[in-house]
Amino acid sequence: VLHLEVGQPDFPTPPHIVEAGCQAALAGYTTYTANKGLVEVRESIAAKLKRVNLIDAAPDDIVITAGAVNALVESLATLVSPGDAILIPDPGWPNYQMMADVLSAQAVHYPLLPERDFVPDLDRLEELARTTRAKVLLVNSPANPTGAVFSREVTERLVEIAQRHGMYLVSDECYEQIVFEGEHVSPASIDGAEHVLSVFSLSKSYAMTGWRVGYVTGPSEIIDLVAKVQEPMLSCATAIAQKAAQAALEAEQTCVDEMVDAYRAR
Repeated sequence: VLHLEVGQPDFPTPPHIVEAGCQAALAGYTTYTANKGLVEVRESIAAKLKRVNLIDAAPDDIVITAGAVNALVESLATLVSPGDAILIPDPGWPNYQMMADVLSAQAVHYPLLPERDFVPDLDRLEELARTTRAKVLLVNSPANPTGAVFSREVTERLVEIAQRHGMYLVSDECYEQIVFEGEHVSPASIDGAEHVLSVFSLSKSYAMTGWRVGYVTGPSEIIDLVAKVQEPMLSCATAIAQKAAQAALEAEQTCVDEMVDAYRAR
């Protein structure tokens, strides 16, 4: 049976990452960390964001979370109040709807067009942004479940629509490195993208789903609030997993390339 319904890589976590986690435990990384995470890990993330995503983020503008799902719900909890609208893609990851429900927010679905390889219907999105006065536009590219990778032109339009209607754009980029065709463009790398929160995960790229490590970056004043929201939710991401994530980000990336090549061959 080929399971296509869960984003669970069927590769084990690469050995050098597992070893880093073991060594971290032996070295005493078994206590709380700051809400935002270990500073050396955030420095590694900042270097990766600049190198891979063309995002300039200071380590203090990054919060390490228990997976990207935690980063997403904390970001939404920071940005919306009960009754506020969140624009979410349709078809999209079902957890977006669940997050809106948990936060007592209104999930408004904007269509992705199958006849155009599942890019957003930008005219309809503009109309929904205007009529619902949504607080957040949630964007997912590379997309789950469609696999669509939005072009630079589409990404620029999404940033423009969010800015024009006073929305924050929350960008779910969990599948950023699993791209078979085209180029992934991070919305926060677009000139003038000032109200973008970018959410990433190590789960897919490094087969680390069970380690539960993600992170979010964005405007300083919002990231500081996300860190405060993290305190009552889980305090901090696991220290051992953070050190394993640091090893994943700083080592040669051949393991990522090998897994993506295998997915492409299938």
